Amino acid sequence: MEKQRVLRWFDVQSVPGDYSFPLEDRPGRLPIPFCDTVPVINHGVSEDVAREMSTVFKEFFNMSAENKKGSSAFDGDLSRPGWIYMDSSDFAKDGINLMLNFLVTLALDECMQSWPPRLTRYREVVATYVVEMRTLSGRILELICEGLGLEAGYLEELSKVQLVVGNYYPPCPDPSLTLGVGTAKAL
Repeated sequence: MEKQRVLRWFDVQSVPGDYSFPLEDRPGRLPIPFCDTVPVINHGVSEDVAREMSTVFKEFFNMSAENKKGSSAFDGDLSRPGWIYMDSSDFAKDGINLMLNFLVTLALDECMQSWPPRLTRYREVVATYVVEMRTLSGRILELICEGLGLEAGYLEELSKVQLVVGNYYPPCPDPSLTLGVGTAKAL
């Protein structure tokens, strides 16, 4: 019998056994290192658009498993362009799962047609976000070229692929038993 995958984490009351690390590998109650970063402000991407992006990702991650069907590149159809959804069991390490859901969207116009049809609001919000981020990244690349003394547009040609990545790190009912993500750091 195939193991049932946990696709919704918002209401988990206890940690499933295959998400618990052996005692010697647990971080216990050690503090998490703090990385002090400087936020980018006045970047031209409206707060409303950024907030909507966050909202549509939350909506996606809270969808039922039934509605997520066809959203995963790991359901056997690796040829479908522009869309990858992985749940925590795709990140198993040494038989232990990591509590993470991950969504990658290629932001190219031709790939948007392959996104699941149920996600009409997602399509609209991501399309708006992509346009604003493309403008911002273009300005940043122009400034980098100028600072390095490169021909204007030099880096633009090298950075045609645009990804939109959404991670969902659910609150864990017992953090002393688990590790949320391996050696990754989100800034």
